[in-house]
Amino acid sequence: GHVHSNPDEDGEVREVMLEKQASHKRYWALALECLRQMEQNTQPILETERTLEIGDLIIPAPLTDAIEAGQIRGGRPLYVNYENYSNDIPQIGLEAVLRNPSAYDFAGKAVLVGVTTTDDIDRKMTPVSYGTPMPGVEIHAQLLNTMLNRQFLVPWRDSTTLLVQLAIVALIGAALFRLHGLWLASVVVPLAIVVHYLPWVLLLLRGEVAPAFALASAFWIPLIAGGAFQYWTTWRHYLAADASQRRLRRQVEFVTHEMRSPLAAIQGSGELIGRYALDDQRRKQISEMIGRESQRIGRMFERFLDVERLSAGELQLRRDTVDLAAMVEMAVERARPF
Repeated sequence: GHVHSNPDEDGEVREVMLEKQASHKRYWALALECLRQMEQNTQPILETERTLEIGDLIIPAPLTDAIEAGQIRGGRPLYVNYENYSNDIPQIGLEAVLRNPSAYDFAGKAVLVGVTTTDDIDRKMTPVSYGTPMPGVEIHAQLLNTMLNRQFLVPWRDSTTLLVQLAIVALIGAALFRLHGLWLASVVVPLAIVVHYLPWVLLLLRGEVAPAFALASAFWIPLIAGGAFQYWTTWRHYLAADASQRRLRRQVEFVTHEMRSPLAAIQGSGELIGRYALDDQRRKQISEMIGRESQRIGRMFERFLDVERLSAGELQLRRDTVDLAAMVEMAVERARPF
């Protein structure tokens, strides 16, 4: 059997290819060949697209194909379950066995014999190395222990990962656009805990290997993007409301300023009528002016309302000519009684 490992990008060995092809020949992994000998199974391994079967033992090793260094082709990865690593698979030096063979009882046990070099070429980092690389023969012993105990770690299918990611994105989107404040936090915080701890819970309870980074990305990317969009939208609404408030304040100031003139005219005309004895013609002029100024105040309110309707998009502006002579004459008529 082959003794190759299959390190991940970070250099740690989490899985081993159960088959390797080199020089047009296929080799099963050393641990798998050892398992066949222990089971005394001389029949060929039954191969399916997603499993290998030895007797009643079904190994979840999906068919894959990868090209590695040295043009060695490998397939059917199987995760190594290091859960029982604390029990320590015994390591016995060959020299000690040769010196005192009777001190060791290997009957009924699987013994993997390997040579470990001093330059660490055949030693690899594993999730339980803690800074000390593990010999390749020991990695295969751990793989054999995984198969014997049937403690398989099964990775999620791509379709399962995609569905869970879509569900997380949908929950984040619904929470961002429907909830605010404490209600939003009451949904996002528990969801964050579930997303980040779900891979570990599934690994410990069900032996399922869920892609932690993919799930975390499905949580954080839409949360940050949606939060930024929501913040930008809220900020835009705030700016629009602030501009509307400033515009309304300017309009009120303008109307207040413009109303002072007709109100002063009406007030002054009332004082003239009450203080002096006026002939009928002068009294008629003043009454007409009071009526005109009252109408002017009414038109101001109407224009103020028109400006509001214009801001709301309910009116449209159009150009028109203005009779400047009439405007000047009107201003003179307003001041004439004084």
